[in-house]
Amino acid sequence: MKTTYIVMFLIVFGVFSGKAQYSPPSGGASGAGSVSVNGQTCTIGLSCTIPLSAVNAQSSTYQVLAADFSNYKTITVASGTFTITLVASASQPAAGQYIRIISYGSGVVTVARSGQNINGGTASVTLPPSSATAGTLMEVISDGTNYFASVPYVLPNPSASTLGGVQSKAAVVNNFLTGIGTDGSVTQGRPACGSLSDAGAGCTGTAAPAISVPYVTLGGVSYGPVFTVTPPGNISAWTWVNQGSATTDGTNNSLSIIAPANSSESMKLLVKSAPATPYAIYALIRDNALSGGSAGQRCGVAFRESSTGKLVVLQHFINTGTPNNAVDVDKFTNPTTFSAAYVASAVGPIGQTWYKLKDDGTNLTFSVCADNLASTHCTDYTTQGRTNFLASGPDQVGFFADPLNATYGMTCTLVDWTVGSS
Repeated sequence: MKTTYIVMFLIVFGVFSGKAQYSPPSGGASGAGSVSVNGQTCTIGLSCTIPLSAVNAQSSTYQVLAADFSNYKTITVASGTFTITLVASASQPAAGQYIRIISYGSGVVTVARSGQNINGGTASVTLPPSSATAGTLMEVISDGTNYFASVPYVLPNPSASTLGGVQSKAAVVNNFLTGIGTDGSVTQGRPACGSLSDAGAGCTGTAAPAISVPYVTLGGVSYGPVFTVTPPGNISAWTWVNQGSATTDGTNNSLSIIAPANSSESMKLLVKSAPATPYAIYALIRDNALSGGSAGQRCGVAFRESSTGKLVVLQHFINTGTPNNAVDVDKFTNPTTFSAAYVASAVGPIGQTWYKLKDDGTNLTFSVCADNLASTHCTDYTTQGRTNFLASGPDQVGFFADPLNATYGMTCTLVDWTVGSS
């Protein structure tokens, strides 16, 4: 038993060294038996050398032999696309016996079973195309009934350092990596320069787009207009006031209030706490208001006093009266009760408008803007004392939809909610 243990230890060691040197235990008697490994018979009690893992080079279809397993051979493939078929189940190698396959050619090597399972399944396994500097290694071991094969491992390029399992640093463009395959290969590197908003130093290829709001220039051609916007955020950042049966939609970072038809005054609002004064809010709102009654559909922005529920709103509305497309600044006792107008029925823009609400701590200013680039691009519609109607001044701000129409519902979509100081 002691002698067998020593021999097995040396065999395992020999898998890595290429041969095992067996020396008999001191005092051992010669001729007391023998052991055969890899076709080499050693007499117990005498010294002998057992070669392990001999190389078996193949370049075309090959039937693995039982001796390949019992001799723990390494099958090497320098070229060719072909199939290596494992020993049939009728001659299944003993448990623990294995072979290694190293491919360093450009072809695909398929390892097929022969009546057994590989890794519990019936599918063949493959070694992908490789190269002399990035070979692929697989080990196939028998448990006496079936086979188990390791996932092909791409051998690192010895001429370049490896980073994080990537087969070669040289394969990563500008050392920028966004994807690694299961075999360790680079699947995605740095995007093309033309796809970058700022190419930066060292970027070659198609020039990156140049952005100078409101234009994007690419290849000498300017496109636009485009504007820097602040998405309004998830609905969780807002609070409903008088929601009723209205719903929301947050597609593509915008925030929509979808209000069903309603013949009476009933604003559906989303509000949040007002910033500390002084502040100014630029709000870009798109609406689909339709004419269907003398009162008209409304969409806009609002100051609100939460303690009383009072509102002062800057709104776009459309109706059958004159003008039929207008901008108002109105006071409401609550979302369903109109109080009075500060400024009424000025003809205004249609469909998509930047509204500006400003609270400097003394006055509330209501403006309609061409964009959100500068306050000089806005027309101040009216300025009112912040406590003129709201006794304590506004502590909430928001936007709303008010169908005020028995036929048509409406949608008001907030695209930009940029908070500044002026």
